[in-house]
Amino acid sequence: MSRSRVSLRPPVTCGLTDGAANQLHPQATIWHYLHVQATTCPEAPTAADALGMQLIRVAKQMRAVRATAPQVHPAVDAGSYPLLFNLAGDPLRISALAERVHTEMSTVSRAVAGLERAGLLDRIPDPADGRAHLVTLTPGGHAVLANLREQRQAWFTELLHDWSDADVDHLLTLLRRLGDSIETYAGNASHANGIRPERAAHA
Repeated sequence: MSRSRVSLRPPVTCGLTDGAANQLHPQATIWHYLHVQATTCPEAPTAADALGMQLIRVAKQMRAVRATAPQVHPAVDAGSYPLLFNLAGDPLRISALAERVHTEMSTVSRAVAGLERAGLLDRIPDPADGRAHLVTLTPGGHAVLANLREQRQAWFTELLHDWSDADVDHLLTLLRRLGDSIETYAGNASHANGIRPERAAHA
């Protein structure tokens, strides 16, 4: 038996008409609907509506927790975390790093410069192209990243202390699937509208 697709659009009576939605940027449409649903609809009559409300709720809670978390280094803010984590492995060009974190290259370049001044990142020659450089973590950067991982591990361990291992594994599987679906959607929308993927994330 085939399963019907879950519609991500809430009823048109819930804050936004189909006509108005069609004027939105394709990349923003789903997330605008989710926000409208979460902020203007008292009930969630469909699975997609309930998903939208919970995603908005979790995102707001995570931002609140992150704002009160201890700062691991004066030069490291929440926007720096993805850069550090993505540089935990091999060095990367700034363009590749920007693509990984779905952010404008100019924004990543400024952030990298700040972390470089703080002694957490370094630029090294690209062996494949002597004119280009790669960004890599310094020993200080590795230490900050280890601190961040330890802090995150402790927080999630406390947060999920009453969850079974099976529940945690199930959540992780579904989050990976959701992330893959969002990434695919973003890539398709970018291709259809001639927008680079890293730009689409901020459209």
